[in-house]
Amino acid sequence: MIAFVKMHAQGNDFVVIGDGRTPPPPVDAQLARAICARRFGIGCDQLLVLAPANGADAAMTIFNADGSTAQNCGNGVRCAGWWLMEQLGKGAVRLALCDRTVAVRRSQAGVRAELGPVVIEARTPAYTDLRVGNPHRVWWQTPPEDALEMPSRNFEIVGGESDEDLWIEIIERGVGRTLACGSGAAAAAAALWVRREQTHPVRVHMPGGVVRVSGSLENVVIEAPAYPVFTGRFDPATLLAAQEC
Repeated sequence: MIAFVKMHAQGNDFVVIGDGRTPPPPVDAQLARAICARRFGIGCDQLLVLAPANGADAAMTIFNADGSTAQNCGNGVRCAGWWLMEQLGKGAVRLALCDRTVAVRRSQAGVRAELGPVVIEARTPAYTDLRVGNPHRVWWQTPPEDALEMPSRNFEIVGGESDEDLWIEIIERGVGRTLACGSGAAAAAAALWVRREQTHPVRVHMPGGVVRVSGSLENVVIEAPAYPVFTGRFDPATLLAAQEC
């Protein structure tokens, strides 16, 4: 049996496996899809697997709902960070990702994560391409319908902005439309900073809630609540068999 915790951050939901102290059970794309399945599995946007790591409290592997992997996940980092802090009795932890190690700690607003540098890749009047470890496209105009079918990047579609606020909708590659995206909120705020040529805290409003983004292009910071929903155990063979309907 595999133990897990179900969590969410602004409606962006996750199943977290492992504690960072012992090797986690093996997970492949097929099992990840079964775990994420909304009606035939536990149900989540992404699966987070924590393993022991040198120089960090845990290494985190991120599986999308379609079984593919992701390089970064801002809300996942905050949820997994919360779980690790609970398990280890710490007020701050470090998580090793594909290309960076991120710092997570408790804050008055909930859970704060330093996601590291943002790389601007392209700018047009319609969109800004950038990376927060993972690839994003922030759309300033309504994207064409064919671009929405199989996005090669995470899409943040801007619906409005003010001096300190930004409203976006999200389409995550490998998942589809989600209620929130932490790295997407960071990407949208960073794109706004570049567009305005000034850096300042931004409240990013998403269908599932609000994330505060601050810091700089050298180290973007996101902050908002993260919540445990329930814990449980499952048998991988039983879960895989349940998909064969």
